[in-house]
Amino acid sequence: MRIVGDIPHPHMKITIFRMNDKLSVKFEAGLVEHIMKFRDGSPLHDLDALKGSLKTETLNQILANLKTDVEFRAELENKARIEIEDQFDEII
Repeated sequence: MRIVGDIPHPHMKITIFRMNDKLSVKFEAGLVEHIMKFRDGSPLHDLDALKGSLKTETLNQILANLKTDVEFRAELENKARIEIEDQFDEII
């Protein structure tokens, strides 16, 4: 897999990869990422077409999904922390 491009964005990292017969675009925010893959034959298999399809509205929707996942991940960590704390007796 090799990096063939990126798209600047102020709130997330967007990297485009090529491997074998597909392009993958990875969106990262914090410790959460989404990856979309486009195989040969897809209208978005071409790098320029893929970049052109990622308009502001689409990127805002992806960012909103990432933010939801970041919040969900934080909730999971918090619940796990509470469960671990509940396993120990309180020492006075």
